[in-house]
Amino acid sequence: MNLRTETDAKMSETGQKTESKPKQKRSPNR
Repeated sequence: MNLRTETDAKMSETGQKTESKPKQKRSPNR
């Protein structure tokens, strides 16, 4: 669970720059 939060925060930061919905795109990918 801790890994998910850390990865989510990293993707959120990098995703916000590339896309505004990195969580939804990475959620099904993982």
